[in-house]
Amino acid sequence: MKFNEIQAETDVERIILIRKRFKLKQYQFSEILGYTPNHLANVENYKHPVSVKLKRKIEEFLLSQETKIGN
Repeated sequence: MKFNEIQAETDVERIILIRKRFKLKQYQFSEILGYTPNHLANVENYKHPVSVKLKRKIEEFLLSQETKIGN
């Protein structure tokens, strides 16, 4: 699954849907992605833009989850 394949109106909604699908709290997801919980909260609250780097890290996370499921 790729980031842009998640059906949502905005990238922020995609991030929230992905996080909730994997039953992760903001602080857990931010730790996995290498961001501070405050930064992820600001992104989810539309205070910071969704960067290309953040999207790439989420893509890597999704790929790692597919690999775990496949094994």
